[in-house]
Amino acid sequence: MDSELEYCINQLADVVEENDDGASTYSGSEAVRLHRSLSPILLEELALDPDNLRINAGRVESELSNLLLEAKHEANPAQYVETHLGEFKDDLYAKSLEKYVITFPLNFDRMKRDLIPDSIRVADVTFQRLRRGEWKDRFLPNSDADKPYYASENKLAQFLKRSPNDIDNHRFTYWFVEYNARDNLYAVNRVIDRLEILLGMLNFSSEFGKEQTYSSSQGPWPDRWASLRQPFVYLLHSDDGYQTHYWSDDPSLQKPDKPHSSNGEVFETVFDSLPTFENEQPLDGRLLNAFRAFQSAITEPEERESFFEFWRGVEILTLVERDEAMPNVVNRASALIEWDDPEIGRIRTDRCLNKRNAYVHEGAGLRVTVPDRNLVKTLLESLMNFYLERRTVWSVEDMRFVLDNFTASNAVVEHLRQQREKELELIDWIETIADQN
Repeated sequence: MDSELEYCINQLADVVEENDDGASTYSGSEAVRLHRSLSPILLEELALDPDNLRINAGRVESELSNLLLEAKHEANPAQYVETHLGEFKDDLYAKSLEKYVITFPLNFDRMKRDLIPDSIRVADVTFQRLRRGEWKDRFLPNSDADKPYYASENKLAQFLKRSPNDIDNHRFTYWFVEYNARDNLYAVNRVIDRLEILLGMLNFSSEFGKEQTYSSSQGPWPDRWASLRQPFVYLLHSDDGYQTHYWSDDPSLQKPDKPHSSNGEVFETVFDSLPTFENEQPLDGRLLNAFRAFQSAITEPEERESFFEFWRGVEILTLVERDEAMPNVVNRASALIEWDDPEIGRIRTDRCLNKRNAYVHEGAGLRVTVPDRNLVKTLLESLMNFYLERRTVWSVEDMRFVLDNFTASNAVVEHLRQQREKELELIDWIETIADQN
């Protein structure tokens, strides 16, 4: 165990306390601050991955605090944790997996339901669509006057009364997911994360190659490039029936959203070509994050924030490192674009880079235009399309090499070829000597 990890364990063991029920707790602002800042570090360094465990991170942290409480009065708490870590992990994995059902209305317009299948797979999650009536019968609980107001069914009814959205909307589509996990919050968060990717894929297909024009919206709801976004409510069920509801951070009105009538064929072609991500490839981590960034950007009503979400996706796919110069992002991204006028393309991309740098270093007061946002969307789309084409055959290192050398001169390419040929000659020589020995 390295000294930094040992220090963090000893610090938390020093402040953890036992409550009246015998479980761990933290009292006082300093102890709470240490718990919040150090517990995520311990989860990473001790390889307590919530995704592998299928347990919500908060619950894993709570269980780890109980282990720290055991270690508190030992001469060396860090050594005690290290010694008992294997048993601790075994106990977590021994907790039985339970099946949870997460259900929700989605504002993908029912009138265009034939454009997508009834069952859609994204990595480890399968989304299944039902007819509205069947969904209501199976999953929508009724309020119960015989139960107290704080009963789950009645709390849902109160929430729906306050919401501007109607859960029984004949233009929405209705979905459910069955997911096995060791606690309900992990299951809900996992489904929400995978749905964010799916929505990014749907909006990517719907808006592929399109530019935004100036909006004529007069409000009052936020004006977005695309309106297909996270459901306003999720209903959680288990084998015991309805459990509770969760809601979106965005409470505003959701209107049915669909691909434009003239874009249906393009939508189907693009969406049908997208992978399910069931069989993970080396490039998939970056690509999934790009779909998340695309979804965030395309549904963000504030133009400046939308611009920077698109830019974030570009940075993800250009494989920029922490200490790399930002012009590398532009060079790698713009290399894939066939500009009608390369000089104008250079001027526009440099302008976007300057705006990104000004915002990061100078803060507010930056004006981002519709053409600026259109350009970074185009850069991101071209990169995503390139990744999708090469995801099964290239590694991250392959992609970085190509992006760095895509527009290299013939002389540079020839030099690279000679370097590789020389390296192959050296490898042949090494193998020959090895065979002789």
